[in-house]
Amino acid sequence: MPINHLISPENLVTDEITRLIAYPGALQVAHFAKNRISVVVVKAYYGGALVGYALSAFKEHMPHIEFRIVSILRSDKTIRPQGSTIIEAGDEITFICATEHIKAVISELQRLEKPYKRVMIVGGGNIAAGVAKQLEEHCTVKLIERNEERAQALAEKLAKTLVFHGDASDQNLLFEEHIENIDVFLSLSSDDEANIMSALLAKRLGAKKAMVLIQRMAYISLIQGGRLILPFLRNKRQFLLCWGMCAKVM
Repeated sequence: MPINHLISPENLVTDEITRLIAYPGALQVAHFAKNRISVVVVKAYYGGALVGYALSAFKEHMPHIEFRIVSILRSDKTIRPQGSTIIEAGDEITFICATEHIKAVISELQRLEKPYKRVMIVGGGNIAAGVAKQLEEHCTVKLIERNEERAQALAEKLAKTLVFHGDASDQNLLFEEHIENIDVFLSLSSDDEANIMSALLAKRLGAKKAMVLIQRMAYISLIQGGRLILPFLRNKRQFLLCWGMCAKVM
């Protein structure tokens, strides 16, 4: 049996996206040991309680939480963590902890963001549908799909998601659906160019965050200020999630 019958790359992407929604501020989240233990990547920012302090201060500040910082990426160089290592703003921190303590550790490295409650998804493929299905139980989810027949099918399948037949590059549609109130805009169609442009438009119109699914490596260089999250392979094509897109793309 082919391995992708056992481990679906689409499901991996879907799960990664929903984990990032569940843990605002995280760049990567991977669960292990039946979801009891997690490896998390997060960027340190001013406002985090222990930014500017040595790693040894973490234990004093959180005596009842077991966790370990396993690597620090600073200016594209990996630093081996030691007790005397001082966390600096801009450091990319990888740590391991019990899943229940993820948010507590993140809050020491940056101001903890409010939970994401309003999500808009572009695309009607398996990834978009899977993300909507997982999020609709605890978020207000809107989904935009260009194909009328597919939009109708998704409307019947997704009980709590509001599905629209339309074009995500239509400013009037985005305004009508209050894009300025959207916490996370997920552009997950199979069209790279459409994904990038709709995400940029959403950001310009007021969406707080944007995530883009990209199939072509060449497009990554066009996204200035995006955070590379995690590559996936599907049918020999590499998928990358770019989080936190800003308005300066070209």
